[in-house]
Amino acid sequence: MAVVSIDIKERGPYAGGMAFGDSGAYERLDGTVCFAVDPSAPANSLITDLELAPKNPANLVEFSADFRILKPVDQQKGSHRLFFDVVNRGNPLALMRINSAPASAPMDPGNGFLMRRGYTQVWCGWQHDVPSSPAALGINVPEASGPNGPVTGKIAVTFQPDTSGTTRMLSDRGHLPYPVNSLDQPEAELTVREHDSGPATVIPRAEWSFGKLEDGNIVPDASHVCMAAGFEPGKVYRCIYTTATAPVVGLGLAAVRDFISHIRYSTSEDNPCAGDIQHAMAFGSSQSGRFLRHMLYLAMNQDEEDRPVFDGIIANIAGGRRGEFNQRFGQPSNLVQVSTGSLFPFADIEQTDPETGQTGGLLSRLAARGK
Repeated sequence: MAVVSIDIKERGPYAGGMAFGDSGAYERLDGTVCFAVDPSAPANSLITDLELAPKNPANLVEFSADFRILKPVDQQKGSHRLFFDVVNRGNPLALMRINSAPASAPMDPGNGFLMRRGYTQVWCGWQHDVPSSPAALGINVPEASGPNGPVTGKIAVTFQPDTSGTTRMLSDRGHLPYPVNSLDQPEAELTVREHDSGPATVIPRAEWSFGKLEDGNIVPDASHVCMAAGFEPGKVYRCIYTTATAPVVGLGLAAVRDFISHIRYSTSEDNPCAGDIQHAMAFGSSQSGRFLRHMLYLAMNQDEEDRPVFDGIIANIAGGRRGEFNQRFGQPSNLVQVSTGSLFPFADIEQTDPETGQTGGLLSRLAARGK
């Protein structure tokens, strides 16, 4: 099993010990799950750059993620079903979407719908660039490196300010940035568009720099871009530069797969649901739904022992896209139309792309294996 250990850091009554009908009272568990995966295992063969990650003496790649579980105190009163909520940019959504919990309290039981039906509810961090906060669930993944050191390459970061200002972080929506590997980079490029698909105008390199404006002075900074003339609200800016930070983004998919597999199948003492879960389903809304679509596309709904992870998936308002969930220098929150998240295929069933002639579907890999 890919799960090495489960460290429960907090455990206590949920919702003040409230009873939810026949399911009784629930408890909440928060902690960290540690993994070690084999880069040579067939189930991991599609995880980008996994073979370039540091390995332990057993030749396994280690990483860890935050988790949260809500479960009946008396598991025999539950439905023996697991409901996994894919966090959206680190944030739980299902209790708001399904239980009508208020947006100001996303872990509130709301109307208690899922609890009254006895579901064990699970969350696990998967997005590597989520800023650390008490409310968000994140993941710690290793960085890829080659014979000559850290993997380097070009990355395009797009941002659309809603207020004027001279400094912007090199990230999407305030997520952790990919820092530049050199502050000079004369070949770096900054462009501006009136809208996402409009023509780009290159801003002269002398008019901007990698840094922050502090007390009227530009201070060099590898994680920010600064332009004295200021960034205009509503316009779309794109900065293309070289970074030497390449986290193995696709391990977020492995974390979800392996944690749910462990909760569902493992009888080890560290599994708080050992012997209880008979069925599992996943829910993801918007970005989280695209994550689930990508998981299916990579056939990662089968664990390392080729057992099913989820029996059903609800990809809510996910559209036809996937996302930058398994690529070098991936930005999982990226909503830019021109990105790998918009690549073919779009549908579950096999179709042929009229532009490229490529044939495929989201479920093609699973279907080829008889799943």
